[in-house]
Order: sequence, then structure tokens, then C-alpha cells
Amino acid sequence: MNRKRIAFFLCLLLAAAAAADRFFARSAGDGRTPQGEAAERYLRAVYILQSLGGPAAEEKEDIPSHIAYSDESEDLLHHSDKILVLQRSAEELAALGGIFPKAGLFEAYARMGLGEHEAAARLLARYVAENEYRPAYYTLLCDNLAESSDYISLLLFCREWREKDPSCNRVRARYTLAALYKTGNCADVTAQARAEAACLGWEAEVYAAGAAQACGDGEGARRMLRKAESAGGDTARIQRLWERLRAGHPL
Repeated sequence: MNRKRIAFFLCLLLAAAAAADRFFARSAGDGRTPQGEAAERYLRAVYILQSLGGPAAEEKEDIPSHIAYSDESEDLLHHSDKILVLQRSAEELAALGGIFPKAGLFEAYARMGLGEHEAAARLLARYVAENEYRPAYYTLLCDNLAESSDYISLLLFCREWREKDPSCNRVRARYTLAALYKTGNCADVTAQARAEAACLGWEAEVYAAGAAQACGDGEGARRMLRKAESAGGDTARIQRLWERLRAGHPL
């Protein structure tokens, strides 16, 4: 074999080796490995949810440009059926929940968008149990429990929330009173209203008035409503809350 032919075959071998290197590099970096595929699916679902707005948009996740500007992402973002897009995102994240720690949280956001509040509450309850305390997640959990009318769980998680952070939180205080209003007795609501008075001000008096009215103490209820006004409550707002309580809708 002459030198020219040897050089020719060497060039072919080098070219083949270079092509193989490029192939394996792409396979490792563009999602073709199982790990890479899972990461792409997760990040695409997150990107879609964040692009649709809502609480998912508040989360910090770095989305690579090749995912954000991919044809698949563009197709999902411009799809006419947003419910279908949310369902697909929820299913993807449910399948990846054991791999990515925040998959359950983003799935909860998708379930919220679908109006599946019970499922969202279950996912959020698991997330707050396994991760560092953040009041925003407890707020979302309580929102979904209230939407599900699961007042027993709402009360339990409000108490757990208070144990983690006993400082004044008006959202938690309202949810605690509302949950007791639906599940407790008049004395429970009155005692809790007194405990939340420093945090809620005039609203606590209205909840106490609602409890008194429910127990047949009309005079006591009127007295507490006057206290709510003297505590600086706006008459129209007092009346709106009072009417909701009388109708059995404490939130």
C-alpha cells in the first residue's frame, strides 16, 4: 500500500472518530440520555407553567435557551387549548416527581390551574412537610384546602403553620377563624377571636359576633359589632363580613 493510500485511510479514520465524538457529545447534552431526557421534560413543563403566569412564575428556575425556544415549547405555548397544555404539564411532572424535588410543587401549580384543588392541596402538603419553611407555600396550601372545603385539614395546617411561625399573619388568622367557624363550636370561635384580636383588629370582633349569633346570643353579637366599629372597622366592610358569616360563608 503506497503512502497516498495510507494517508487517505488515516484521514477517513480521523473523520469517523471526529463524527463519533460529535454524536456522543450531542447525545449527552441534548437530552438523548435517559437523564437528559428527564431533565428536558421537567424544564419544559416548568417553562410552560411559568410562561402561563400564576405562582409558578415566582419560582426561580434556570431554563436553557434550547428548551425555551424549541419547536415543542413554542407549540405548547401557542396551543389554543390551555387546559390540555396544563394537563400535559401536570402529567409530565407527576411522572418526574421522584427525580426532581420541585416537580411536585410545579405539579401543584398545574393542578391549581386546572381547578383540581384537592390534588393541589395534597401535593402542597407533602412539599411543605419535606422542605424548608416558607409562608407563601402555606398560604397556597390553605387557599386550596379552603377551595376544597376541607376545613378540618385547614385548621390542622393553620395550627402547624403557627407552630413554625407564631408572628402575626392575617391570612393565617382569617383561615384559622374560618376553619373553626365551620368545624368548632361557639366557644372555640370566640376564644380564637380573642387570641387573634391583636393581629386582626376589628375583624376578630366580627367573627366573635358571628359565633355569638350562632349560639343565640343576639345582644352579645350586637355588642361585639359595636366594638368592631370602635376598633376602627369600616361600616361597609364590617357589614359584608357579618353577612357572609350569617350565611355560613366565613371566607
